[in-house]
Amino acid sequence: MGERYPDHVPPALAEVLGMPPHELYPIWMALREVGIDVPRRYEGEVASALHFLIPFAIAFPDDWRGAAANELVALRDGKPFKPWFLLCEEQL
Repeated sequence: MGERYPDHVPPALAEVLGMPPHELYPIWMALREVGIDVPRRYEGEVASALHFLIPFAIAFPDDWRGAAANELVALRDGKPFKPWFLLCEEQL
């Protein structure tokens, strides 16, 4: 996931950014379950889910949902969480 943030809004990113909060709920709950510190305020929960999903929309526009799901499974199985901006820096 070494993609830079785009200067336009591609369809996959628009889809993520336009997701209603009830679709983000399973994401922030899954992040909590694997030990990621997700704030307990609603705004923080939504922001955490978006922060997690945005890099997948950028790096995997054709299958961002599958890529994000695979990452959640890997996190559940013990893979350490690495924020997306660190992953991008590794690719530079």
